[in-house]
Amino acid sequence: MVEITDRESAEAWLEGKPREVKVAFAARCALRALPEIGLADDATLGDIALPVLRAVLTSGVAGICPTPEVRDEIRSAASAAAYSAAAYSAAAYSAASAAASAASAAYSAAYSAAYSAATAAADSANAAAYSAASEDAATLDDAEAEAVFRNPLWSTDPMPEGLQEGLDRLREFWDSAPGTWRFWREWYEGMLVGRPPDWKLQERIALIPDEDWEKGATHVAGIIQKLRVNCQTEVAPPLIRDENAGLFRVAEEDEVSEDSLVFARQRISLALDNALAAPGANGLTEESYETITIRAAIERHPDNASLLATAFYDACLSLQQRIGDFYPEEPSLTNLKNALYAASEEICEQSEEAKQRCYRLATLAQPAPVSSDVANDALAIAEEIAGELDSEANEIVRGDADEIARGGIVPKWIRARFTNYVTTIAIWMDRAKKADGRFSWLVKRVEDLIDWWGGEGGG
Repeated sequence: MVEITDRESAEAWLEGKPREVKVAFAARCALRALPEIGLADDATLGDIALPVLRAVLTSGVAGICPTPEVRDEIRSAASAAAYSAAAYSAAAYSAASAAASAASAAYSAAYSAAYSAATAAADSANAAAYSAASEDAATLDDAEAEAVFRNPLWSTDPMPEGLQEGLDRLREFWDSAPGTWRFWREWYEGMLVGRPPDWKLQERIALIPDEDWEKGATHVAGIIQKLRVNCQTEVAPPLIRDENAGLFRVAEEDEVSEDSLVFARQRISLALDNALAAPGANGLTEESYETITIRAAIERHPDNASLLATAFYDACLSLQQRIGDFYPEEPSLTNLKNALYAASEEICEQSEEAKQRCYRLATLAQPAPVSSDVANDALAIAEEIAGELDSEANEIVRGDADEIARGGIVPKWIRARFTNYVTTIAIWMDRAKKADGRFSWLVKRVEDLIDWWGGEGGG
């Protein structure tokens, strides 16, 4: 096993390692040092918290998603953290310095920056930090960079007392304004125990423009809220911008064999018909949530692997929760539930995207009922964004808006997709500086859609 006991052994291990390994190693060191900012006085903490958190998050993203866009943004994050390290008290110096060094590792001399991050973190915790760094080094020797973030930050020794004191103070600071700091607390608590939040969401946060970061933590929190719901509701192929056409279009799907989709549709249609026609009263009708969910997917998107998989999985989960309570334990319902699960699994075996979208749908909070305001506004929302969409995307959005406007039972995947597409357009309009009257109207509608998912999206 790798043993890092001092700066020289850290330097020796880092030599010759790939850039992504050095960046991930530096990010982990910065994550361990981060609680030290909690030891600063209130005024200093208020000033440095956001730039330091930004730099540490962005450094982790750079190790997992090393795109040119991330590398461009990380320069600004590193500069902001470096300024914090230089301008404020010694109580926060090691954390801010480690954050700046970790961010720098993504675009400068990764070896030197990673070494600096490791030594800055060690200044905070010394022996315990080196022991934890040894664990990281051992993981990085045997696995891809992402694997190291699935380990607790302190897997062998407990967090040193000084850092624990800083973390307790930092938690108090976050909890004093939960609307502003909720994401950051959840993000760090996840990183602390080896359960990093969705990397796609972290990447999108890292790409928030400088001018937004400069407006402060409350402004950034509003952007993160939209990004978070946008990521969590991506249960269907997302919208992507076609700059040549000047329009958004629906992203292409993973290829799934046509035979598999035909078999899945036929199998589920037969199982559903049998359950609806079963003798006796099993409670399932054409107006049941499961029936509406299945039929909407098969009728509107017979060849869309992701939507068939997510709709079948959603109906399966609903039956699983309701059989024995709302529905009786009846053979045709059990057969339908099992068929839905099997069909979804078979599609997901051929499509990683479908698998991820099923997971998002399952973890997404159960949405609040459709309010009369949103039902009344759904068609107007579709009309408002129509000019930004190509014909296929327009047809989908209008179809979803029709379903919502009719009221009654609306499948979860339809509500999630509508939320995802509308927030995608709103986020783009904000960044493209299209903040005119129609944008202001759309922002209010987006807030209503976010409220469907409890204000912040799923768990």
